[in-house]
Amino acid sequence: MPDTNGIDILEQLHARDRMPQVIVITGAAELLDELSPRLAAIGVAAVIRKPFLFAEVDAALARLR
Repeated sequence: MPDTNGIDILEQLHARDRMPQVIVITGAAELLDELSPRLAAIGVAAVIRKPFLFAEVDAALARLR
């Protein structure tokens, strides 16, 4: 996506009331402090940092059910 990123797309979906439940998996841990307020504002259900354990994904999915 040359002109946008995943968070921009999520913000657009949220603005249109079409926001699905989203789990963000990221390798950019150094950006999470900066991005956390944006992610919380649009209702991201969970953020998982790479490397991750599959148990973390299972736990996040269980919270969505």
